[in-house]
Amino acid sequence: MADDFYLDPEGFRAFTRELRDVGEDLGEAQRQLSEVLLQYRGAWGKDQIGKAFQQKYLQPADQLEEGSGRAARGLVQSAGDAQGLANDLAGLDEDAARWMDSQVEVD
Repeated sequence: MADDFYLDPEGFRAFTRELRDVGEDLGEAQRQLSEVLLQYRGAWGKDQIGKAFQQKYLQPADQLEEGSGRAARGLVQSAGDAQGLANDLAGLDEDAARWMDSQVEVD
């Protein structure tokens, strides 16, 4: 196990911003997918072939729509949580530095 731990707060914050951006991009793609799925829902007809297509298509399409929305929200939430952790770690580091400075005798 390592004796030292180091985190570059600014580098980590930049990563969390990128993660949030990816989540937001995925959320936008999911919204566009939802619009397309809604637009074409039921467009396959009510005959035997249309009903067979619906049975094979509808559930996977709904699962994709739901799953991509959950993934987008999860990425954005994770980015926010990670940003908070980065801020907390930076604050602890600053507190520790101030305490260590207070323990040094000045001549």
